[in-house]
Amino acid sequence: TVAASCRYSAWQSAPDPKICISYGACGNSGGIFHDLYCVWGGTDKIVPVDVYIPGCPPTPAATLYGFAMALGLLEQKIHARAPGELDDQPAEILHPDMVQPLRVKVDRAARRLAGYRYGRQIADDYLTQLGQGEQQVARWLEAENDPRLTEIVTHLNHVVEEARIR
Repeated sequence: TVAASCRYSAWQSAPDPKICISYGACGNSGGIFHDLYCVWGGTDKIVPVDVYIPGCPPTPAATLYGFAMALGLLEQKIHARAPGELDDQPAEILHPDMVQPLRVKVDRAARRLAGYRYGRQIADDYLTQLGQGEQQVARWLEAENDPRLTEIVTHLNHVVEEARIR
């Protein structure tokens, strides 16, 4: 109980925002010592745990991944904001002038070719340029001067043309 109260005092004295990492089988659940009278179980019995890193001992890869996750959570906690008026407003539809199924097809095709994050950016940029005319798409590609982007946009043009034919 002394160790538990010391851990809790250390947790309380740390400034907010804070992250708790439970490291290894002993920290997560008590490990092989879970049934001893002096072991409380995992760290989560004393303080709230944000990231569990499993293993006995945890592998270097698990350790790096766990710390990366913890840094990501800390970043989210640092930039968190209180709920406000913006939360009550409905989300705006992206490219409302485009037909929903076509918008989804273009988005999925771009993500398949360029990955989740960049595919979304490319699809949004493409649909914005396409809304201004096909010549604008050509000017955009010329300005970017990126062969991979040109390849992706050519594929997206085929997706749009396929939808127009049907």
